Amino acid sequence: MTDVFDVVVVGGGIAGVTCVESLLLLDQSISMALVCSTPCVKCTTNVVSLGHLMQKFDVIEQDQSEFQQRFPSVTFIHGTATTFDSGKHVLFYKDSSLQHTVGVNYKKLCICSGAVQI
Repeated sequence: MTDVFDVVVVGGGIAGVTCVESLLLLDQSISMALVCSTPCVKCTTNVVSLGHLMQKFDVIEQDQSEFQQRFPSVTFIHGTATTFDSGKHVLFYKDSSLQHTVGVNYKKLCICSGAVQI
């Protein structure tokens, strides 16, 4: 795993996955991790433009392996974000398989966890 990620995104919902997609469109060379509390993410499909600022789309769930096939440069972290230290640029999360707290270092942090506080 990378020592320090350029960007760590928290949340595997539409906002988090869209954040990943948008950042990769801007710069494919950045190192990025997605922290998700479930082994699947929500993605959009059947996107249809309805004008300059409006789109229609369907939402689907993809498991971790499908996500990693779409975004092989993104590290998928299956864990629940618990807290972060903005001064030291460390996000702490509870690893889903080992059930202990792990820290991941970042340069930029995108929190897309909806209404859940971390």
